[in-house]
Amino acid sequence: MPEPALKIDFTSIKLDTGPDLKGRIRQTHTEEIIIGLCGPIGTDIHFVAQEFAEAIEEKYQYKATIIKLSNFIKKLGDVKESDFKSKFDYINKLR
Repeated sequence: MPEPALKIDFTSIKLDTGPDLKGRIRQTHTEEIIIGLCGPIGTDIHFVAQEFAEAIEEKYQYKATIIKLSNFIKKLGDVKESDFKSKFDYINKLR
């Protein structure tokens, strides 16, 4: 079992803080914004995502793309709702 994070000695980790670091970070800047939303099962997070996407497109002229992580989980995990007796069991399998 791994050690809890509080017991790890972070003083031994070498951080890159040289003058070149700021330049390298600036080279990675793009016009893209990535915003992640998450909520408990039963939350209408899809509605919130859609409303947020519409607002950011209308007010700031960004093109919003909604990517649902659950679609990737379903595809990669080869999980089909029809394989379960209840929706509860199906959702639990996706967790």
